[in-house]
Amino acid sequence: MLRIHWLLRNPRKKGKTAIYFTVRYDGQVAQIFPKESIETSLWNNKDNSNRPKPIAINKPLEMRLIEFEALIRKVYKELAEKTIGIVSPKLLKSSVYAAMCPNKVANSEVVLKKLTVVEFFEKFIKDSETGVRLSPNETKIKDNSIKPYYSTMKHFMEFQKQNRKVYLFDDFNQELITNFNQYLIAFKVDELGKTLSRNAVGKYMQVLKTMLRYGQQLKLISPTLLLEVVLRVRREKSDNIFLDENDLAVMATNHYEGITDVVRSLFLISAYTGMRWGDLERLTQNQFEKQFQKYIEQVQGKTNGIVTLPIHPNIKKIYEKYGKTLPKCPCNQVFNKQLKIIAKTIPSLSQPFTKRTTRSNEKKTDRKERWNFVSAHTARRSFCSNLYLQGIDTEVIMSLSGHSTERSFRLYIAEAVRRKQADYINKRFYENNDDESAA
Repeated sequence: MLRIHWLLRNPRKKGKTAIYFTVRYDGQVAQIFPKESIETSLWNNKDNSNRPKPIAINKPLEMRLIEFEALIRKVYKELAEKTIGIVSPKLLKSSVYAAMCPNKVANSEVVLKKLTVVEFFEKFIKDSETGVRLSPNETKIKDNSIKPYYSTMKHFMEFQKQNRKVYLFDDFNQELITNFNQYLIAFKVDELGKTLSRNAVGKYMQVLKTMLRYGQQLKLISPTLLLEVVLRVRREKSDNIFLDENDLAVMATNHYEGITDVVRSLFLISAYTGMRWGDLERLTQNQFEKQFQKYIEQVQGKTNGIVTLPIHPNIKKIYEKYGKTLPKCPCNQVFNKQLKIIAKTIPSLSQPFTKRTTRSNEKKTDRKERWNFVSAHTARRSFCSNLYLQGIDTEVIMSLSGHSTERSFRLYIAEAVRRKQADYINKRFYENNDDESAA
């Protein structure tokens, strides 16, 4: 909403003084002079009027001021339709002055066409990749953090296609945000009609929220948008398995060949060090050799934190097996496909496991043999879970895994926590039973 007030430059001055307008909109303020002046005695500034006194001598001046206000409103409306984001006071002033003197070249800013959402997504991603946009701690954003930006943009493009509409960046309002969220909830990820999990939807909505904040930072959308709309990022605790020490021992002793053997070796390195799959990709032979006898010190790709990881005896065996070199890590898809083959050969992983997820706003239950749920990330969860079951202090494990809060850490090892609680209760049951037998 545009609010315009007429004011005197020096209302206390005797004689003539200049008239100027204050223009307020979207948290911006512009002062524009119509190149008119008036005797202060002929100006009414009582009762918040701030207008020329309603007398005959002032009529021509008042009409010119009314026309000037209409010009400001007309120019602002035109700029708002053409300019990216919020119209700057400087642009508004120069454009009004140019409209007053159309034969003169105004020293105005360049007016650009409005950005579409996809165009701003591309800018958001490019700025993140090139370091124009930084993380909250003023460091370059990691590639792993940028990957979800691409998938979120792809989903928004499909959302546009479904609605047969190209959305502009400043079209964002509650209706658009809600409709995109509903699209994600209903999105089919396969031919069987399986939809995105609540955590996946939450991930994409978080990217959207981050992108909108960047748009606010660049003053391309209203600075109050995220205060005026509801943009929920819902997450839930997920059910995931881990491989205990016995499972890992069986995996280590089983015979595999070729790429399957390489995947087994890399999985065990991750399971005994707690490395993320991305960090495993970046592990160099030089880094391994330099600190081989004691530990591996590495900067985590996701958190940028430095962790010191212990060298398990089985890792030394793997290192020696490959002639003191490290096998090349295959892509994630190949890794997980081969890992399923390996997991299927471990007898204990043939036991059923129930995984619960929320899809399409409904709780879904997926019950399969445990090996079906093994992935590259299972290794890191196994590392944390096995140390927890061995009674290692939680703070020590978190210092190795890079978790920042105990709450997130306990959610991460939820199955190990449940197992430890059940073992404790079973132990008490047997102790009580032995006491009763002795009596």
